[in-house]
Amino acid sequence: MLSPRSINFHWLLLSFFTFSISNSTALLSTRDALGVYYPTDCCNTLTQSSYSEISYYSSLSAVQSHLPPDSFASINSYETVEWHDNSWTVTVPVDPFTVTIEIGYDAPQASIGDIIGSAVSPDFVGVKNCYKQERLVLFKPDEWTECYAEYVCGDL
Repeated sequence: MLSPRSINFHWLLLSFFTFSISNSTALLSTRDALGVYYPTDCCNTLTQSSYSEISYYSSLSAVQSHLPPDSFASINSYETVEWHDNSWTVTVPVDPFTVTIEIGYDAPQASIGDIIGSAVSPDFVGVKNCYKQERLVLFKPDEWTECYAEYVCGDL
């Protein structure tokens, strides 16, 4: 026979899961964009690179208070971007909120802003403040340097 304490515990556990599920649904409805964040010192170089020709990076939007100015770009969640030159595909279906990034490796012939790393993200349903990173290559005098971009999801 269940004790009152056991019943209270199970009721609390059930309430928690109900709350979590309802919140996940609410969060999903507000996630209509995927953000791309560039560190401040990389932003100027990246916006002048070959990425400016891709719609994924072409439209700058208002930044959130926790992001540096002029370092945030967004895409519509329905958008699919294909970059055949570097075998790059970005797919963002709405339900579940999934981001898939497939990137080709061509570092020896990379030019400014080319992606030399790869990342594949999991489902972001019910998760706030999650992100994935990928390696970007930047050209500076006498050397190649790496710059990290964060793919951010949540309340954008």
